[in-house]
Amino acid sequence: MDMGSKFSWTNRRSNNTILKKLDRVLVNVKWNCKFTGSRNFFLPFSISYHSPILVKMASLLKREIPFKFFDFWANHSLFLPLISEAWCKEVTSTPMFILCNKLKNVKGVVKEFNQKYFGKISERMLEVLVN
Repeated sequence: MDMGSKFSWTNRRSNNTILKKLDRVLVNVKWNCKFTGSRNFFLPFSISYHSPILVKMASLLKREIPFKFFDFWANHSLFLPLISEAWCKEVTSTPMFILCNKLKNVKGVVKEFNQKYFGKISERMLEVLVN
């Protein structure tokens, strides 16, 4: 959403002043979804013929939690077969795309596995220690 001055350019003439909206702030859908609530402000003219544009970023709604591997997963009898099955799913494209998709597949399976068999482990460990 544009805020501030309606015009972003002036010819700086005292008579026959021309004001135009030449400059814009462009974002794509992905950026707009990630930074919903961001605003741009066209500031007053200073030394340039163009108005400076200030983009005020909205705070991120959530941040991604980095993936962590726990050694105890490997001791579970179902872990390696799950990983193998996720890795072997067919993906076709460039080698980098294939690698990225295989890693995403494995990550999704591991997250579900962890939730199912080791969910809330920190809380459960605390419970054991307290009792």
